[in-house]
Amino acid sequence: MYALASPDEAASAETIATAPLTGRSALIKLTESSFLLGLSGRAELTQMFYSFGRLAASIAMRRLTIPRDYTWLQAACEAVLADE
Repeated sequence: MYALASPDEAASAETIATAPLTGRSALIKLTESSFLLGLSGRAELTQMFYSFGRLAASIAMRRLTIPRDYTWLQAACEAVLADE
């Protein structure tokens, strides 16, 4: 799973880069990237947080940093496909 770097992180990017996201960083990125519109109770939010934790521990996650310019889109696709 790839997570886009924040606009602040990508603002200074001059090329495409990928980096592993593990543990705490992966959990935080999943939480930041979620839309919890239907969840309102504490139990629901707690369950979602634990689900994110299990997901972060069970899959490989990477941060994708690309310059914020559409001309980099094709190269970003190729970089993801080539990334191991």
